[in-house]
Amino acid sequence: MEKIDSAHLYSKDFEIKVQTLKKAKKVLVLGPIETFLNQEFLNSYDYFILIDGALETEIGKWIINHLKSKLYLVLGDNDSSQDAHKIAFDILFATDKDFSDLDYLIHLPLTSVEELTLQGFLGGRIDHQLGVFGTSLKILEHFGLKKISFDNVHFIFNSGIQHLFFQGSFSLMSFASQNISIKGKVKYTLNDSTVTIFDAKTLSNEAQGAFIIENELPLMFLKI
Repeated sequence: MEKIDSAHLYSKDFEIKVQTLKKAKKVLVLGPIETFLNQEFLNSYDYFILIDGALETEIGKWIINHLKSKLYLVLGDNDSSQDAHKIAFDILFATDKDFSDLDYLIHLPLTSVEELTLQGFLGGRIDHQLGVFGTSLKILEHFGLKKISFDNVHFIFNSGIQHLFFQGSFSLMSFASQNISIKGKVKYTLNDSTVTIFDAKTLSNEAQGAFIIENELPLMFLKI
């Protein structure tokens, strides 16, 4: 487990929590924006990572008060939560740092993770939200994940063939120039078509059931 200089405080249970995280297959990363999650959804995850202001949310408070401490990790620089919560941090960063709290996930042992969901990161400042998408792309590529979910509404898919079943409107956003195919029950299909970064060509499509997306590089799938 790598400890970087800007993390200047580690809890006494830090190593125990990291060992548990190494075995986790489904991980929920909780952000500072309040969202509603039902009990069944929470129970489907093996492990929870709370990012700073998540401590102030109802879900964050529930996790702290109801779960065994080895099943969650709290990290951040405490710029979005009350000082009284400092005792709850497993990794407390110096406030003057050149990376985001979410960036530190790359240094965590997510080697067994098959499903990573970020909850509570949408709907805030646009620059923060774009930063979250950029950091998530790095995490996806670093650990070779198939996808990362945001509030179960938006997804970043790694390269490959995505088999989807969805009814409604959606857009695709590419992080780089690549060839994409969209086939199946959709209004607009593509056949190995070149799209550029944030290309409008893949906006405002409509799905009516099963379809596939073939992408050479990571891309975002947004329900709209």
